[in-house]
Amino acid sequence: MTLRFPEGFVWGTATAAFQIEGAAAEDGRAPSIWDGYLRERGYRGDDGDIAADHYHRWEGDLDLAASLGAPAYRFSASWSRVMPDGRTVNALGLDFYRRLVDGLLERGLTPALTMYHMDLPAVFEGGWASRETALRFADYAHTLTEELGDRVPMWMTVNELYYESWLGYCEGAFPPGHRDRDLAVAALHHMLLAHGLGVEAVRRNARGAEVGLVTGYAPTVPGSAHPDDVAAARRTHRHSNCAVLEPVLRGSYPEPYRTHPMRADALERVVRVGDLETIANPVDFIGLNYYFQRHIVASERTGAPEVAAAMDPLGDWLVLDHLHDIGVTEMRPKSDTRTMAGWKPEADGMRRMLTEVTDEYGQVPIFVTENGLPLPDYVGPDGRINDVERIAYTGEHLAAAHAAIQAGAWLRGYFHWSFMDNLEWTSGYGHRFGLVHVDYATQRRTPKASFDWYAGVAAANELPVPAVPVDGTTPI
Repeated sequence: MTLRFPEGFVWGTATAAFQIEGAAAEDGRAPSIWDGYLRERGYRGDDGDIAADHYHRWEGDLDLAASLGAPAYRFSASWSRVMPDGRTVNALGLDFYRRLVDGLLERGLTPALTMYHMDLPAVFEGGWASRETALRFADYAHTLTEELGDRVPMWMTVNELYYESWLGYCEGAFPPGHRDRDLAVAALHHMLLAHGLGVEAVRRNARGAEVGLVTGYAPTVPGSAHPDDVAAARRTHRHSNCAVLEPVLRGSYPEPYRTHPMRADALERVVRVGDLETIANPVDFIGLNYYFQRHIVASERTGAPEVAAAMDPLGDWLVLDHLHDIGVTEMRPKSDTRTMAGWKPEADGMRRMLTEVTDEYGQVPIFVTENGLPLPDYVGPDGRINDVERIAYTGEHLAAAHAAIQAGAWLRGYFHWSFMDNLEWTSGYGHRFGLVHVDYATQRRTPKASFDWYAGVAAANELPVPAVPVDGTTPI
């Protein structure tokens, strides 16, 4: 038995510049905000100086990508490599991406280029809280599209705006490490403005190419059927998932930003005439990254008997304090399997995400631009990496995506995160998401069992059901 995907469905993999390239101080690259942040606060001292050494090994990596047979390859350009001072083009840095794009095309792979994937040049003192950064992004987007627009058919402007703005400028969990709600609102708005300016660059310089943006999406699940918990989950959804989708697709901010006094005041200080029209420049698709759902209760109900019986405090994993001032608290279901990254694997959240976006915003063309599972993968005595949990996880999520297509979602493609093991930001190198194993000591690449499995799914354009037998007691 198989689940057949629509004709023309796009199968791909995803990477990001800072996470794989290395060569941090070569050929004119300047530091990004992550370079210093990881040295000060990173896990075990892991940094991006070498990473997966993709900058030097890109030809072999693209050969591997071609052998996978998934025709689309999502990657990002490093702003710090292309324009190290934020303004002046570095020819050596730009040449690297020219070679990369040409190498993809020579191998029959479709380049899907993300202009910005979290690695802001450190030279921007105000970061995204400054409007100047968005204006400089317009120059960067113009440079990329002018040089590569004739060869790149798929562009993504900015990646995961909500998480970078709130985690970096309010929670202190990402660089630049601030804890200020007003700065987070300003950063979110300026990243959205940068997106709109990036769309204009694509329309001007890459005629016929498609353009969209990428946002992280976590369906919100009420912790109980109590009306207050249902309302709290809805508020969280509107504050997080809709913070990007609403301005881009409707030209306005969702109600928590318009009605909550602190959010509305902060927005009023940064939104200028014409900004929302720029942000709402028409896009060809929306990219959604899915990893987990959020389980939400009203803050005053965390001790309610039915909540306490079913839910536990979230603990140290990604506690979003900025949601407390809108009266919501995130919790976790009791006795659940967790990934090593701390979240509960819930494949049905993939279906919920796709159907929610369709129900709320109509027939929007969607790509799942990231979805994957971190594991402590290792090479066995036989030289193989038998990551059956990743195969099961991916198969279950693809089955959920197929169900959403059957229900009417316009899902055009799926990019597995990630093509190869990489630097997972503050989690360092211990969390392996790749279809290809990277031995960081030798930089040897070894395709995992999931590589062969995913190659088969992409070649057939269909999913075997069940994807793999899963022992429910096996921890992921």
